[in-house]
Amino acid sequence: MDVKYAEIEPLSGVIRVWPDGNKYGDPYEWSASVRWISRDAIEILGYTKPITREVWRAIIATCSKNRIEMILAVRYRAGLRVEKWIDVEKWSKRQ
Repeated sequence: MDVKYAEIEPLSGVIRVWPDGNKYGDPYEWSASVRWISRDAIEILGYTKPITREVWRAIIATCSKNRIEMILAVRYRAGLRVEKWIDVEKWSKRQ
């Protein structure tokens, strides 16, 4: 086999939200695991605190900046998987 091309695809990461005025390295107030579904869609899962409106604003802002168009937020309640799809552009226009 003649290999000519290779690519590393980021499959997972962490999203963190800081209070206003803080920056990377400071204590954060919210975090979750992130899994890429496609180049422009992510799944957010594994968060322990509810996502407040302020946290959503920060998440939407960083997703827009990183050209992510769709977010799948996943929670488990009483053992059941609860999914919520968010269109980043539509959400940001509502705010």
